[in-house]
Amino acid sequence: MEIIDITVHTLSRPANIAICQKKLGSFLNDEEKEAMHNFNPHFLCLPELFFVNDNMKNYTDASQFHNEGKEYLRVLSLQLMTVVIGGTLILKENNNFKSISYVFEKGEEIGHYAKINLTENEKRNGFVKGIGHFHFKRNNLTCSILICNDIFSEQGFHWARENKIDIIFMPTGSPYKPAETVAEKFQRDNNLYTAMAEISNGVIVKVCGIGTVFEQRLQGRSLLASPKGILYRVAPEQEMEEHIIGLSVNSGQ
Repeated sequence: MEIIDITVHTLSRPANIAICQKKLGSFLNDEEKEAMHNFNPHFLCLPELFFVNDNMKNYTDASQFHNEGKEYLRVLSLQLMTVVIGGTLILKENNNFKSISYVFEKGEEIGHYAKINLTENEKRNGFVKGIGHFHFKRNNLTCSILICNDIFSEQGFHWARENKIDIIFMPTGSPYKPAETVAEKFQRDNNLYTAMAEISNGVIVKVCGIGTVFEQRLQGRSLLASPKGILYRVAPEQEMEEHIIGLSVNSGQ
């Protein structure tokens, strides 16, 4: 586990944030859990579709793991005695799907958020958007969740500013783009994540998975963005690798 110290001037309190850039369909092993325990994170965030493995061919397959996935998150939060932002799980209701991120703290579910800004593929596959946002507080920091494609809508970030959200966790699936240069990647990060952090006046923690989802290849472009810029990102040459990162975030106030 790599530990990185950064300073965020917009935060009123320090925080330990664990980013789990893992292969989709894998789980934290005992060595990773021990490293997490030693780091003692206030927050642990998993990537979008964290539980989707190579045997799952569609969203119906993924939805069948919903309850088991929730139980894994509950137990993980209890084992590590922390807040777990559980990537996303697929909930099937009335022949429709929702992409939901559950939050557990020390074995208790404290809330969830359903993705609002759906992709065109999700719409074609019968997803319905969530309604409204929620926030929670830990270590005197107010936090919320947005999911992947929500980055393309300012609405959630204006809501975050109005509600004085300190940290926005964003479980994400980033499609692999072989023709994209490093300069283009960095520019896109700034155009999206720095811009939205500036709107929200908070910190965005983007957590990506690697591997494939329904045969689509992903790249791990996890990062932390503030209104002043990208303060941490997985190096471009490491985007196809698993990384457990401990961000020791110091307050600049």
